[in-house]
Amino acid sequence: MTFDPPAGLPVLARLDEAIARNGQLYTMRSVGWAPHIDGRVWLVVDAAVASPGCPGSASLWEFVFAAADGTIHQPTPQGRRGEFTSYDIPADGWAGGRVFFDLPSADVRGGAVGFRQPRFPNRYPEPNRPYGLWPVPWPLPDADGPTGYPVA
Repeated sequence: MTFDPPAGLPVLARLDEAIARNGQLYTMRSVGWAPHIDGRVWLVVDAAVASPGCPGSASLWEFVFAAADGTIHQPTPQGRRGEFTSYDIPADGWAGGRVFFDLPSADVRGGAVGFRQPRFPNRYPEPNRPYGLWPVPWPLPDADGPTGYPVA
């Protein structure tokens, strides 16, 4: 079974709303921030991927932060309990966890968290381009940075 991508990418949603791709539902449930070092902050995202009706998979490396100027930032794995990693998701199951981004503080306002297009060059010629985005609310609520969670 194949699915054509929506005409307008990226797809936009509000926090806690799902975006569907290839039979899976991606949701960014919450976003917060914590101070870091040298003008940087931790953006802490609670993400979930559901796979209704069929098995699926999800990986930390699907997630991105898109700054207002278009700069794409990758997650910063921290090896903490409850952190999103890689999952095989059973039919009607879901996977979830925190995704940490180490960002320049100036990049956060006006940015969005999301997930990237799949790496199929014939269908999606720009694999780093976001497929779905959730604009980051402003002001951001406080969150615990990685050190606020036990090591996995």
